Amino acid sequence: MVKKQRMNNESYKFIMKALSDHGRLDEVLQLVDAMLDNEAINVNEELQEIVKGELNKEGRGDELDNLMEEKARLKAEAKAREGRKLPLLISFHLRTRKRRQDLQREMMLMLMRQLLLLQNLQRVKTNS
Repeated sequence: MVKKQRMNNESYKFIMKALSDHGRLDEVLQLVDAMLDNEAINVNEELQEIVKGELNKEGRGDELDNLMEEKARLKAEAKAREGRKLPLLISFHLRTRKRRQDLQREMMLMLMRQLLLLQNLQRVKTNS
């Protein structure tokens, strides 16, 4: 059986930089959103600075802070509800864990396909 592979922060930085170089800042924010949902992935200060820098270029510098504050608020609310609904939460987690892993895998494949398409488009433009 193949061990589940995880991307490291360098991989995320590469994808985010490629997406932002092609003006796909909404997709960068979606990726950060997914990373914040996955507690196994650390959105460290370096990644935050890269994303903020790219967003600032387009006058959207506050969007990352807003996203992170919203995620923190939602996690705090969920934690408050957790004490009241622990058995339901465990059941929900077990049912959705596989689905979440599948969605994360699909998202990464989609991003890699988009990156390849962008690279091919760039090659076509330079060859023209």
